[in-house]
Amino acid sequence: MKSSFFYKNSLKQLGLFMFFALPLFITSCKRPTTDVGGDLIPEEDLLSVNQTDTATLFAQTVREDSLQTSDLSTVMLGTYEDPIMGRTTASFYTQVQLSTSNPSFPTNAIVDSVVLSLVFSNRLYGKINNQMIAVHRLTQDLNPDSNYYSTRHIAYNYFDEVKPDEQYYNMDPLAIVVVGTDTVKPQLRLQLRDQVGYDLLQAPASALASNDAFKEFFKGFYVRPNIYFSNGGVFNFDLVDAASKLTVYYRYDDGGTEETDFYDFTINTETSYYSRLEHNRFGTVLSPLTNDGTVNGDQLCYVQAGSGTKVKVEIPYIESLNALDGRSINLAQLVVPFEDERTFYPQAGLFLAYEDEDGELRILPDQIFGNIGGTGNFVTDRYVFNISIYIQRVLNGEIKSNGLFILSQNAGVSVARSVLHGPQFSDSDRNQNMRLILTYTH
Repeated sequence: MKSSFFYKNSLKQLGLFMFFALPLFITSCKRPTTDVGGDLIPEEDLLSVNQTDTATLFAQTVREDSLQTSDLSTVMLGTYEDPIMGRTTASFYTQVQLSTSNPSFPTNAIVDSVVLSLVFSNRLYGKINNQMIAVHRLTQDLNPDSNYYSTRHIAYNYFDEVKPDEQYYNMDPLAIVVVGTDTVKPQLRLQLRDQVGYDLLQAPASALASNDAFKEFFKGFYVRPNIYFSNGGVFNFDLVDAASKLTVYYRYDDGGTEETDFYDFTINTETSYYSRLEHNRFGTVLSPLTNDGTVNGDQLCYVQAGSGTKVKVEIPYIESLNALDGRSINLAQLVVPFEDERTFYPQAGLFLAYEDEDGELRILPDQIFGNIGGTGNFVTDRYVFNISIYIQRVLNGEIKSNGLFILSQNAGVSVARSVLHGPQFSDSDRNQNMRLILTYTH
């Protein structure tokens, strides 16, 4: 992955900037007095160190790559409109399987109802609202041994299996749900057409002989929101919870007596499932990302989970510090302020990686050997990343880096976003800008 940042300076202007880059580092140095970083250095050592926060940074928002979403802790479902990010839509594919081996059903069974139950995992992004949900039968196999990514298509029948008068659902993770006389876990209970039940109860014995045979016979479901009649939020569901299942309720005649019964088709770790994620940026500030463009991040930049966006940060003149004899990095912190909003609240934490010479993203050594940070401080509204080892190794020539990437921590199970301040967000208050605070000796 190569940088597509376009430098508008001519060669002459760039040369002049490089001439002033080193003096900028040196003359702006001071003893650590900032509230970030200074408290991590012993007070008796403060007289021997210098600190600067004027290193040049370039930031830009770029499109995130597809990510693996199969067999994670939850799947996502729903859609919402964000004035910045555009429309985000989450859907999922899943298999179901037999809950008992080689079941048999009465030949005169009459289906009363078919319910696909999905247990909420108490995670919501956006707001609680009614959404129109569709369920389709898969026509292509899912393989539990395969990895599935967020942009992957699986073929399905376009016929909607949800009952026509049962298509709108209140997506509320805190709602009290009663089944019969029992209060059960908060769950979405999708009412499917009776024909689904008949096809399962009347399945040939060979299809019910084993789970492998059954999943070949009944390949599973694609569950999605209807984007034309839905808006509100994206919700997480725990498919491996025992209460997430497909249930067929039926009655039958047993020698002149009517009996009722039900059968559960389960979802568990032996079934395959994954989330599909779509982002429509049309008409937003991020619309250039649709065609793999980039968006300048001088003022604001954006990180969205769920294969959304990430932020590339470049430190073009960091090697100027090598001109200082005997210099040693004591502390390097990338400070990233963020906008704290209510409906589209920021992510609890972000992650940092660097791009190597081959365009591959690598974990920073600070993540391996120390505490890189990245947890959001919702008092000061900023993320702070400790990258001292990374900066020292770049200066020593041990790491050849083409820049840093700010990424989502829970990308596969969330669509949350963070609006970050860029390096030039404020002319009057540097504390509101993205900045690199370097504390070093020389």
